[in-house]
Amino acid sequence: HKRLDSNPYELIELKEDELKPFLKKRDFLGINVTMPYKAAVIPYLDWIHEPAREIGAVNTVINVDGKLYGYNTDSYGIEWLFQHAKINAHGKKAVILGTGGTSRTTRAVLKSLGAAEIIRVSRSKKDGSISYEELYRESQQHYGINHIRGRISEAAQTIDGKVKIKAEDTLVGRPLRMTVDMLVLMVGFCAGRNNRTFSEDCGLDLRLSNFMKPQNPFDCSNVTACEGVFLVGTVKAPKNISETLHDAASCAHSVLNYLKTL
Repeated sequence: HKRLDSNPYELIELKEDELKPFLKKRDFLGINVTMPYKAAVIPYLDWIHEPAREIGAVNTVINVDGKLYGYNTDSYGIEWLFQHAKINAHGKKAVILGTGGTSRTTRAVLKSLGAAEIIRVSRSKKDGSISYEELYRESQQHYGINHIRGRISEAAQTIDGKVKIKAEDTLVGRPLRMTVDMLVLMVGFCAGRNNRTFSEDCGLDLRLSNFMKPQNPFDCSNVTACEGVFLVGTVKAPKNISETLHDAASCAHSVLNYLKTL
């Protein structure tokens, strides 16, 4: 952003009750909007680009002479990905994993590209979506697609554009080495919204990703610089259930050792 313009580009974190005063004041040239405010900003805009209106989400707001103009640039990025990967969606059946804000944008792009049918998949089956189990069953029965749930250790692109992986099949507990057409990394990557407030109250450090930083960031321990405060689980980094349970056991040991010193 510094290369594009000399104006500062800063992170502004707002609580829900701070959003309306911020937008009413209009003390900015332009802003990017992230979740959960992509839909909440719409009532305060003077004009909305039609694609953003159809999607129901705005991620870019520009202040022109005191009037706010809203756009959704996610759609341009998603459409570019289709072009870059040379994927022709016209007349095809498409499946979207997830029902969040980006899924709505992806659905609008697929419609504009002429997809014949668009299916959304979610854990909760909300808003007319199907479950992941239904997706697995139908895609295997009718389309011959094999699904593998596993823990990836290595992944690299091959010369023909496919993905070669080394992994552990977590369903049967055996190692895998194979080439696949698509690799879906289902990892939680966003830190909790309350991490910053908690870290400020306790005097703890945060990583750039807003995950909590242990006293020694290199050994991933549970101990913090604040006496009597310990970190466990996904407050430090994305983890699966097994890793979280192991970390909880380690943290309990750290707490027990601390209590013995009192």
